[in-house]
Amino acid sequence: MKVFGLLTALQVLGAVGAAVVQQRDERDDFINAITQPTTGTTIQPGETFPFHYAGGSRCHLLYTAVNIWLLDHQPALSDFNSSGSLLGPSLSYLGKYVTINIGCMIAGEQNFTPIPTIPNNLTMPILEETYLGASVFLTATQSENGGCPVYYPTGFDVSFVELQYGGE
Repeated sequence: MKVFGLLTALQVLGAVGAAVVQQRDERDDFINAITQPTTGTTIQPGETFPFHYAGGSRCHLLYTAVNIWLLDHQPALSDFNSSGSLLGPSLSYLGKYVTINIGCMIAGEQNFTPIPTIPNNLTMPILEETYLGASVFLTATQSENGGCPVYYPTGFDVSFVELQYGGE
């Protein structure tokens, strides 16, 4: 796992093979990461695959929102705005989910609809044939820009794994 940050150090914890780009106000060892699938996994178009995101809030909010995308390039901090939203196009937006930090559900943005928790499986979208055999980047962002006491770091995390889209 690689960790890059605005004011953080590079760390390598190679077992997972995920990479995390962090933008934080200060050094923070609490790392959110995609732990499944692992880097290098080949996933066929339309295939359902196991997904696990190890994350949570540093400041014990009831929940932490996580957005998941499929990109055609390795993400960088410059691909996102200050709250962790993607600035440009993606191959596919796979959804907004929450991690439940202390066992409570939350109200969504419209009509108090609950935001779903992070699923155990995702489905690889069906892309144009030109992507067969290409690298794609399963990417998750998690924001810590609100609700934290002033002494907690704020910013967002970008975690990604490089996958093989289809092929043999």
